[in-house]
Amino acid sequence: MFGHSNMLQVHKHKIDLDNLDFNRSYTLEEFEYVNEQLKTRTLIVDGEPVNLFEIDEKGHLFAMPQTPYRREKVVFEISGQLRHWILSSRDGGGGTCSQGGFNFYVRGNRTIRAPDITYTPKDIDRNLNPQQNWTFKGDLFTPIFVIEVGGIGNDIKNSKFVYLDEKIKNEYFAEGTSVQLCWLINPQNKNEFIHTKGDSAVKNTDGEMSTKKIFYPISR
Repeated sequence: MFGHSNMLQVHKHKIDLDNLDFNRSYTLEEFEYVNEQLKTRTLIVDGEPVNLFEIDEKGHLFAMPQTPYRREKVVFEISGQLRHWILSSRDGGGGTCSQGGFNFYVRGNRTIRAPDITYTPKDIDRNLNPQQNWTFKGDLFTPIFVIEVGGIGNDIKNSKFVYLDEKIKNEYFAEGTSVQLCWLINPQNKNEFIHTKGDSAVKNTDGEMSTKKIFYPISR
């Protein structure tokens, strides 16, 4: 079905979705093309199904594997709480979930990341131009609140936590971004790690999810 249709001439590079080279740098146009194609198909990368890629400051693609039912159910629940809060409070801001990408522009380079859930305030959301709304071009903007959901465990020394902790501090909280707060939520252990920009300390809620303080309680 895909055959030759997998091939596209983009800035002198041919993109073969079945044989992506993860060692080379991709242009923004190539990155957008790959993700556009994945809206109608799934790739298998390192044995995991993938429908989305992120791109780092060097132009390297990073696969975002599909997530299991329970994890995505939590993302769906929290995003629903966020939407209800935006509507009921008449806040007027905007929210995104799993595939909503932002250019965090790390160390002077375009870095596209797609947090599980984000919130962007009204004063930014209402003033975005078509390029900012529909592409990764235009003036930079980032959300102020980010949530990541995953099996991060209770041990802040485990590799999953370390990876996300560094991602938050070095990318989400990079100089020039608007992100002020990030939650790492572990649905299995029902705990949460809270990162605040400018504060190197990470707070572990130790089983009491702070979503209850702002939105409605997550169904357990």
